[in-house]
Amino acid sequence: MATCRLCKGQYPDDQFIDGNGPRYLVCVRCAVDEGYLPAEEVPGYYDDRTAKARMSLFARRYGPIFWVIAGWIIWGMFFQGLELWSNLILVDYCYPPWSYHYSFS
Repeated sequence: MATCRLCKGQYPDDQFIDGNGPRYLVCVRCAVDEGYLPAEEVPGYYDDRTAKARMSLFARRYGPIFWVIAGWIIWGMFFQGLELWSNLILVDYCYPPWSYHYSFS
């Protein structure tokens, strides 16, 4: 896959315009943004709405795994020495949630 020399994105060959000089190795999105081609002449052009929808899909697909990995890395860097789970289990055992009662006297 070739790399666009303007946005540095990697795309398949059908996403590049033909030409030499300033049009060489320019993707269709950069070509429309730079004025090399009108948007109507580009068959594989993604408008802003489609590009944002694709990014949203990517974020929804890979976002949870990113946050799980980031959470474990943060825990490993800062909170590894805390014995959090043993203390929480002890508190839950001594004071189970169904035994809570509130008196306002």
